[in-house]
Amino acid sequence: CISDFATSNKDKYLAVITNRKEFRIWDSTSYRFVSEWSDTSLQRPENLFSVAQFDRNRLSLVTCSAYPSKWAEDSAAQLIHYESLTHNYQIVGCFYSKDYDQLITCDSVCTIKIWDYMNGSLETCHRQQRTIDSPRILASCLDNSTRRLVTTAYNGQISIWNFNSGQQIVKFTPADHTLISYMMCAVMSNREYLVCSYWDRRILLYIEVGPCEYELYRSFNGHKSDITSISQSMLGLVSGDASG
Repeated sequence: CISDFATSNKDKYLAVITNRKEFRIWDSTSYRFVSEWSDTSLQRPENLFSVAQFDRNRLSLVTCSAYPSKWAEDSAAQLIHYESLTHNYQIVGCFYSKDYDQLITCDSVCTIKIWDYMNGSLETCHRQQRTIDSPRILASCLDNSTRRLVTTAYNGQISIWNFNSGQQIVKFTPADHTLISYMMCAVMSNREYLVCSYWDRRILLYIEVGPCEYELYRSFNGHKSDITSISQSMLGLVSGDASG
């Protein structure tokens, strides 16, 4: 028997009941196993639950054998355990802004959250309006000022955001629509660059010619495997791929 299930704090779960009267609770978004318990009482006539339904008004699970039984949260017994989740979707970026002394996270549906890293509390959350056709976010980084968030999506579009207000400052799509697997901002020879690693194993440098305005500056080839990381050094950039 499978029933939808919502807890008193409005989280949504799936409740699964076996023929051994075992209850299992699963997160309906990530399908992560949350908790389980068993009913040891005798349920007449066949000692099993034949049907289950969730009572949304009383926030309880009702099961039936020959008679109904009501199951509610028991916080004292901790039958259901909660794990703090920062995002409901895959996190594609986690950054520290030294100017604001904040932690910024971004997920694949471009939900931007700002955290007080000292106590783990959420300070601000910005959710972008999306449709069924909206592309997922593939990678992200902070700009060189650590005041703006840069994201790239599966359609090749690069966007720059004010992460404090959640407003999109500018967006542009490079002429080459190859997907970006990794991106970072760097300062070399007193010039600011946006560094993008593409799925075709190229590294492209975009130079910032104006506030939030970038132009293609240079392209690098040479990797035979997928590029996994890029770091800045005293001499320029160091990149590594899956082959080592």
